[in-house]
Amino acid sequence: MSSSSNVSKMYIRDEIVFSDGEYVKNLILIEQGEVLTFRIVEGRVIPLGIAGPGEFVGESSLFNKEKYDAYAVAIQDCNVRLISKDDILEVVLNSPEWVRNLTKLMASRLSATEDVITEFKIVDSVLTEGLELDTKLEIKLKGIVGKSK
Repeated sequence: MSSSSNVSKMYIRDEIVFSDGEYVKNLILIEQGEVLTFRIVEGRVIPLGIAGPGEFVGESSLFNKEKYDAYAVAIQDCNVRLISKDDILEVVLNSPEWVRNLTKLMASRLSATEDVITEFKIVDSVLTEGLELDTKLEIKLKGIVGKSK
């Protein structure tokens, strides 16, 4: 693995980390701060999760898709580590077959779960409790997404 494929990056609060439809290039490890992942369905924000230090975002698209199918936005100033998709795939491909199969299965199940959450517009009250996911936040997130297009 090359060291150039493992890069630190800062995101300020309300900055988009990745967008729906953007090509997946990295696995994103949160080192400091928090990132919200969400989809917008029929004009409604559907939160998928909040990742904090030591957690990843974008992993559900890493193995099964070429493009992200959600948005990620920094909800606090963040420091992240971008780990090249090619490096991750190299590690997985050099692993035993059962590890490759397990990795692909877990990514597929996570993606399917996110699809169900989106399809039925499920909003986790535990997840949104600290977010105050109200009309004001939905407008803010839609505005952030709109600026990126």
